[in-house]
Amino acid sequence: MTGVRKKKTQRKKRVNTTKPGLKRKKKDKKVKVLNQTLRQNWDQKKTLKQNLQNLGLAFDANAAVPIRKRNVKGHNIQQNIEEMEVDKEPTAVVKEFEQMAAK
Repeated sequence: MTGVRKKKTQRKKRVNTTKPGLKRKKKDKKVKVLNQTLRQNWDQKKTLKQNLQNLGLAFDANAAVPIRKRNVKGHNIQQNIEEMEVDKEPTAVVKEFEQMAAK
């Protein structure tokens, strides 16, 4: 049978706080950009959503093109009205993609 002091030390172990952080860091996925155009304009310090927004690309297609629903008077049928923003000028990255697609 062990002594009281040994039992106390077995119960009170110091927690390693850096180990979970290192484990989380290993699990983080690095974004591999295979396209040369995107790789040149990609910023590793920014998030995926921020990078795509700066490049002029949509992160969420549903948010990029909102579809509003309206009730038609006298009917319970809902009519979809699509709205699209055409005012924005394409960025340099989008222009490069269009040139690549044209070839």
